[in-house]
Amino acid sequence: MSEAIPTPPISERVSSRPVIERQDDAFLEELYFSAREDLHGIFVDPEETRGLLLMQQKAQAIGYREEFPDATYEVILFDGERAGRIVTDRSQASVAIIDIALLPSFRNRGIGSFVLDSVLEECQQGKRPCKLSVFKANRAMGLYLRKGFSAVEDLETHFVMKWVPAGGS
Repeated sequence: MSEAIPTPPISERVSSRPVIERQDDAFLEELYFSAREDLHGIFVDPEETRGLLLMQQKAQAIGYREEFPDATYEVILFDGERAGRIVTDRSQASVAIIDIALLPSFRNRGIGSFVLDSVLEECQQGKRPCKLSVFKANRAMGLYLRKGFSAVEDLETHFVMKWVPAGGS
């Protein structure tokens, strides 16, 4: 009987690197499309849906760059494979998580939780709050609540949530 090889801890399996524009374009399209399942099938012709999603993805990218010019864009890697993306802005008094997304095949494996814990550890060390915005229907809401975020603003489709470090206000 052979012994099972132990799986390395998630801290050894998750890493990140900066987004490389041309190299990561197709991956970022796939990631955006997977996150917008609500729009799949709205047109009979799948190419029309693809066109709409591409247009929205480009508009999102432009909006992020205009609103958060100092944001960092990172690809989340799991065992060296592109699994998702995180966009953060550390230029204000609080750290803002602008966007965090994982491909469906990488969800519910502890990756998002590990990445979020890493950001919150950075915030704790720097005594800085963390903010994010989440669709009200997003399943990640439960994760954010478990990690100590609370809703501070109720928008029509989103909640603005905030996490405060221990000893912070």
